[in-house]
Amino acid sequence: MAAGFAGIAPTMELIESGEIGKHPVTSASDALVAYVRAIGLQAGDQQMLSVQGPGGASVSLPALDRDKAQFLVIAGKKRREAAWPAGRYTATYRVIRDSAEVVRKTFDIEARSR
Repeated sequence: MAAGFAGIAPTMELIESGEIGKHPVTSASDALVAYVRAIGLQAGDQQMLSVQGPGGASVSLPALDRDKAQFLVIAGKKRREAAWPAGRYTATYRVIRDSAEVVRKTFDIEARSR
């Protein structure tokens, strides 16, 4: 599993190559996006990704229709103000399988004012 925050919408290629690290979140980033690249998911798994912070966002996906070798989940938003509000942004990714939580990963960043 790879997880983090980026200043752009990530792709599998950017994550796998490590190039996503060249797009950190700054106060002037066009977007603030949390991402998770999960592997080994099973049919019926329910994934959820939530982002908490000033103006948080969340994504709940339908249960998977089949096994997935890998899957990319993103949640975020575009910047609408002059800068991202300072403070902590925390993301939590969860996988529910057969009514039980089998994965929980929490990660965060600290956005600083200019």
